[in-house]
Amino acid sequence: DSYILGWEQTFYDGLCSIEVRMPFSGIHTFGFAHPPSDPAGTLDVSGGQVGNLAIIVKELIYADACGAYSWGLGVELPTGSDATAYRDSYRLTIENDTVHLSPYFAAMFTPNNCWFVNTFVQADIPTSGNNVQYWDWESRDGDDLGKLDEHALLHVDVSAGYWLYQNPCAPLLVGFAPMLELHYTTTLQDTDVVNGTIPGYSPEYVRVRHRAGRFDLITVTAALHFEAACDTKIRVGGVFPLRDDDLFDTEFGLQITRYF
Repeated sequence: DSYILGWEQTFYDGLCSIEVRMPFSGIHTFGFAHPPSDPAGTLDVSGGQVGNLAIIVKELIYADACGAYSWGLGVELPTGSDATAYRDSYRLTIENDTVHLSPYFAAMFTPNNCWFVNTFVQADIPTSGNNVQYWDWESRDGDDLGKLDEHALLHVDVSAGYWLYQNPCAPLLVGFAPMLELHYTTTLQDTDVVNGTIPGYSPEYVRVRHRAGRFDLITVTAALHFEAACDTKIRVGGVFPLRDDDLFDTEFGLQITRYF
């Protein structure tokens, strides 16, 4: 489960803004039990609760009564936790070292007072690799195995909503709209593979890579959007993959935005 705290501040007469997002998550651990004939035992993998700090600068290029256009750049800093795997006395660590750059272009269309459409195209470009190293607690020895470069990604998103209710003078609920969103993510290149050997490890040969060299993920989101009289927006929805993909089955999302 992920939890994201964010703050956005406009400047330059409201034409530009800067947003800061800090994600957190529950501790994720999983283990692989080997058969009794395998003397190596189990492989346990764990990660931390702190994510990467994101800073996003945005600019409104053009706006009129029927729509608006913007662009921007996001910078994701490697403040998040490393991933660590344990087997017997060996520890394998994939360090979180990569800075990500995410340029985007977005547009909003309002053909009438009821319909609204949002769309964006965004790239996610890692600028460096993540160091992979091992450590043996018994021999007190370790070494670097190499650099693991992450995928460069392309995101394309289109969403549409329809206002079923709008009343700016209402004391509580001033707007309600169902929404439907289609999201596509694809890899722009294969991820790296780090091959190495760990002396005394059984087997000595170790390979570290993303479980999928390339992937194409298509999801649909169904959501309900509420606007309250106290300058608060609440959006609740579910995400479902349209293709037979094992990245995830379903996802539930809740977003609360408060204007000051």
